[in-house]
Amino acid sequence: QAEETLARIDADLTPSDFAEYDVLRVMVQAELSLRRGDLSAAINYTHSLSRDIEEYGLLYLYPAYLDATGFLQVYSGQYVEARMTSRYLLDVSLMAGNPIYKGLSHRLSSLIYYYQSNYSQSAVAARMALAELDSDGPATLHAMRTRQLLALVSIHLQEHVSARRLLDQAE
Repeated sequence: QAEETLARIDADLTPSDFAEYDVLRVMVQAELSLRRGDLSAAINYTHSLSRDIEEYGLLYLYPAYLDATGFLQVYSGQYVEARMTSRYLLDVSLMAGNPIYKGLSHRLSSLIYYYQSNYSQSAVAARMALAELDSDGPATLHAMRTRQLLALVSIHLQEHVSARRLLDQAE
């Protein structure tokens, strides 16, 4: 459905109309590629994002780029690189004073621990992420995805009641 929407928007715009839109479109394509498991396409889109963010000076998109890069690194089994990306995202969040970026950093850290089967550390990092993501008002997509991750972790930790509660909250 997201791809169909992008195609309809693309039909009304030429690539040179709005550079910012082009970068956002590439960001969505990278996200969709990750969700589909098409790592090759996700790598290409992510490299393009890096260049475009720098070229057009769209620094406000840099944390989202780091988040996408970290996910790609985790899914590719590059845990050391993903850990460095997570720490860099944390540094960016502290410099910007932004709780959402800080929450994304902790969520990425939780995902790394999850993929390394370190469920207790994953739970700690996910709770830290939720503390930041929930501090900014109503539930966001990032907070809901973090609750889903923490629910998976809870299942591994045999905390089934907690997992159910988290999944109910993530709706």
